[in-house]
Amino acid sequence: MSEPFSLASAGRALDGALSRLVHGLVTPPQQSAEDRAAAIHEYRLAREQTISIILDLTQAQADFKSEPDVWSISQNVEHLLLTEDLYRAQIQKMIALAKTGGATDIELTFRDINTSVAYIPREIMPLLTVPLKVFNMFVPQAVRETMFRVPLIPAINPSVSDPAHSQPIAELLHRCTSSLAATEAVFRGDLPTNLGTVTLTHPILGTNNIVQIFGIITAHEQRHHGQMNRVLQNPRFPR
Repeated sequence: MSEPFSLASAGRALDGALSRLVHGLVTPPQQSAEDRAAAIHEYRLAREQTISIILDLTQAQADFKSEPDVWSISQNVEHLLLTEDLYRAQIQKMIALAKTGGATDIELTFRDINTSVAYIPREIMPLLTVPLKVFNMFVPQAVRETMFRVPLIPAINPSVSDPAHSQPIAELLHRCTSSLAATEAVFRGDLPTNLGTVTLTHPILGTNNIVQIFGIITAHEQRHHGQMNRVLQNPRFPR
């Protein structure tokens, strides 16, 4: 029996059609292995800056909070590491998809990455999926990275990257190095030649290939450098 007409089914059909249209319009150009290596290098430089910020901190300094609702440096760092874990897993899925052939895009929803912006509650964001997809059709990659790098728009991180109240700073320092090594290890060995055609799509992130994903997470790490430096500059920061 065919499904009776409803606003819900019409909405799903419209969303599916729009998804295909948006993907066709905004699919990034293919990227070479050299482009990928350069993007990973830029990410490594950002991580080295993170390490330099926390290298000589005491535990009291790492856990200092300038305000109750402002993350400490240790929380900023753990958030960066959890974010890297999240995108490393997605990149591994992209590599696996390239190996199997066929589909070339992984489409994520707010159920997969429940981020939000500008004080909009996470539970409201799925209702904005369609307008966000349309918005991303007109946002150049450079602008998208700037939005992640410069904190002009307040952001709510995904639940999966919520940091704990405190983590040993020595452990975080070790994880900064080991996590980066794990990410770089993903690209060792033989990679599928069509990897540059595979993309990851999310209503807020838009449609990005691996090079562009590294551009976003590099900008994100640099954004948190600013947050950590503001904590360091606070007059009450432990000396």
